[in-house]
Amino acid sequence: QPTESYLGTQMDMWEFGTSKAAAWDCPVAIEMNPGKFRQHPRADDLIEVIRRWEDVRAKRWLTPEQRAALRDGAREFHLYVNEKGEYELHEIEMLKTSAKGLRGFVFERNGKRVIAYWHMFGSGTFKVALGSTDTLKADALRYFETDLSREAVAQSFAAAVAL
Repeated sequence: QPTESYLGTQMDMWEFGTSKAAAWDCPVAIEMNPGKFRQHPRADDLIEVIRRWEDVRAKRWLTPEQRAALRDGAREFHLYVNEKGEYELHEIEMLKTSAKGLRGFVFERNGKRVIAYWHMFGSGTFKVALGSTDTLKADALRYFETDLSREAVAQSFAAAVAL
């Protein structure tokens, strides 16, 4: 089970692998200890990552341009489900932070920055100055939308502290 001294497998890691597999129309295979997996605090989120990417692959949803972009090993992408329940593919950038347990990424959507974030080991509250809020409750995958620039988002996340 992940602890604060061990990163553990995180959603972005599985998303990286499953997105690359989808780019090549290849199913994903994972080997794990079921007992240990059930203890992972983000187990449901990890399974959801695979479900989304396998759904996209099965529906042949990706365009040739998206598949080409996904094949680039230097780029990371997130399969976002919008308010209509539809998929959107967004290139993401990891947000660095020293706040223990907080993990986040930023992407652009409709002229705003969207932060995808979660708590790596359970749940917690973090002080993060993001304009309209200065605290984030983190547990499972959540999203926060802001008008702040990417640089301001990155600075705020870098300065985040656990409460």
